[in-house]
Amino acid sequence: RPDCGRRLAAALACRPDFAAAIGSYDDAPSAPGLCSQFKNLMHHYVHQQAGDNVSTFWTGCGMIRRTVFEEIGGFDDAFWPGSSITDLQLGYALTARGHHIAMAREAQATHHKRWTTASLVRTDLLQRAIPWTVLLWRHRGLGRGELNLAPSARIAVAATWLAGLMLVLSPLRPEMLAGAVPALAIATTMHATFLAFLRRRCGLVFAVRAVPLLWLYDAYCGLGFLIGTFCAWTGLRPAPRRVSAPPPASVAAASDAAKTPRRD
Repeated sequence: RPDCGRRLAAALACRPDFAAAIGSYDDAPSAPGLCSQFKNLMHHYVHQQAGDNVSTFWTGCGMIRRTVFEEIGGFDDAFWPGSSITDLQLGYALTARGHHIAMAREAQATHHKRWTTASLVRTDLLQRAIPWTVLLWRHRGLGRGELNLAPSARIAVAATWLAGLMLVLSPLRPEMLAGAVPALAIATTMHATFLAFLRRRCGLVFAVRAVPLLWLYDAYCGLGFLIGTFCAWTGLRPAPRRVSAPPPASVAAASDAAKTPRRD
């Protein structure tokens, strides 16, 4: 939005002891479709429900004091190659050094990204949940209860996994099938306020269609936590991405010369 930068600057101006400020996506994402609307509206909702002081930074809509950014050394791209949470890592590094990050809810930006079910799972699991869990183990005590890590969200993940386990075991123990229903009901109830927001914003039909996506979201968040915990304990991490170096100037010049048509 046009006033986004001004609102972030104002949030820092009235909090001189804060190092950074972040906002949120607005509630009018441009990309159509269930997955795109669901994901972008969830991001908006989570940030709008956050407290005034958070532990993470967000480059989608954020501002940081230059002196602090240079002091911290900028983004750590080597932390987890291929992740999309280098901004979260920066926020935890800031908070660990005693800096504060403000949540400026009135500073909002429109997200135009299109999501599919496949891109949702791939991005949230591989590029967010797993490295985020590693960060949580590295910075124990930071970020717990904030944003996507609220107690209700953790209960929903546990309930969804319990339901899944009961469904898997139901062929051997048919009585467990009856337990999966209340477990999913508990998981859904933990998202009641978000579903109410979706109903107000997009209608009842959309909110009902979003429930299976919430179950899927809880399932891969739990999987990401398990894999991330394993990585944190064992030190396992992705291999650094290889960046091809440009050819030497002499080689490039020779190549260009070879491509130039000769004039006899």
